[in-house]
Amino acid sequence: MNFKALQEEAERQYMICNACRHCEGFCPVWDAMERRNFFEAKDLKFFSYLCHDCRDCFYACPYSEPHEFGLNIPKLNSTIRYQIHLENSWPKKAGVVMNRGYLAGSVLFVIAFSALLMIAYSLHGLTSLFGYHSSFYDVIPYDVMDDAGLALGFYILAMWIIQGLNYWKEIGGKPSQLFDMRSHLVSIHEVLSHKWFKGGGSGCDYPKEIGTKTRMYFHGSMFFGFLSAFLATIIAAYLQRILGYMPPYPILSGPVFFGVLGGFLMIIGSLGFLIMKASSDSTKAYERMLKADYLVIYLLLFVSTTGLLTLALRASDYMGLILVLHLSLVGTLFAVVPFSKMNHIIFRYLSLLKNNIESSQQTDLREVTA
Repeated sequence: MNFKALQEEAERQYMICNACRHCEGFCPVWDAMERRNFFEAKDLKFFSYLCHDCRDCFYACPYSEPHEFGLNIPKLNSTIRYQIHLENSWPKKAGVVMNRGYLAGSVLFVIAFSALLMIAYSLHGLTSLFGYHSSFYDVIPYDVMDDAGLALGFYILAMWIIQGLNYWKEIGGKPSQLFDMRSHLVSIHEVLSHKWFKGGGSGCDYPKEIGTKTRMYFHGSMFFGFLSAFLATIIAAYLQRILGYMPPYPILSGPVFFGVLGGFLMIIGSLGFLIMKASSDSTKAYERMLKADYLVIYLLLFVSTTGLLTLALRASDYMGLILVLHLSLVGTLFAVVPFSKMNHIIFRYLSLLKNNIESSQQTDLREVTA
C-alpha cells in the first residue's frame, strides 16, 4: 500500500474514532486526536509512534473488525510505522534492512566475522581462537576494538540525529520546541516509568485479549538491560582511557557487574518478547513490521548470550573464538540499528515530547482564558 492510500484509510478510521471517543484515556493518542478536527499526514505519523501497541483500543472498540467499519488501529499504526522507517532511512537504499532484514543481517555478520577472524589469526594463528589468553586484547587489539566501537557509536548517533530531525519535521514539530526542558522532563519520566505500557490502567491486551502488564515487564527488562550494558561500556572506557586500568576486571567491578546484569536482563526481555510474539494475534500488526521486530530481538538475544559466555569462558581455551563471535554480532547489531526497529527509541520519544508540548500549551491556554 502506498502512503497516499494508507493516509486515506488512516483518516477514515481516525475520523470514526474521533466521533466515538469510546477509548478515551487508554493512551495519549486519544488526547492528541481530540485536539484536532481533521487529520493530515503529519498527524497520522505522530499518532503511529505515540501508540505503544497495547491493543486495548481494538478489543474495546464496537467498530473493530469484523464490523462493517472495519477498524483496526493497531495494524494501521504498525503499517504507518513501517513506512516511517522506510522513508527515514538515510541513505534510502539502507531501507533493505527493513525489507530484507535477515539477509542484510546475515551478510553483515559474515563480513564482520571474517574480518575479525583474519585480525585474530594474523596475531597468533589458531592459538588466537583456541588457546589461553590473559586478556581480550590478546585476541583483538585494543586499538581495533576501541576505534571500531567509537566509529560505530558516532555512526549510530549521526544517523539518529538525521532521522530524528527528519521525523520531527514530518510530524509538525518546530526546531525551537526541541529545547522545551519542561516537556523533556515529563517525557523522560514517561519513558523510564513505562507509563503508556499499562493501557487504560489494566495493562496491555497483548498478546491476547487479557489485560496484563507482562509486556511492560519484558520491555522494562530489555530497556534497563540495554542501559546497564551501556553503563558497563562507559565505566570500562573511563577505567582504560582516564585511569589506565586495563582488563581483565574482577567480578564485582563496575564493567563486569553492570555487564552481567545487563546481559541477563536483555536475555529475559528477548525471550519474553519472542514467546509473546509467537502467541500474539498477527492480524493486529503489519506483517513486514513483525519480521523487522524479530531481527532486532534475535540480535539482542545473541549479543547478550555470547557476551555472558565470553565472560564465563574468559579463562578457557575457547575465549578467543567466543569473543570473535560476540564482537561480530555486536558489529552487526550496531550496523543495522539506524535502519531497524531500534529507531523506535528516537521516534517514540519525539512523539511523546510533541504530545507533552501540545498538552502543556493547551493547559497554559486554559489558564489564560479562565
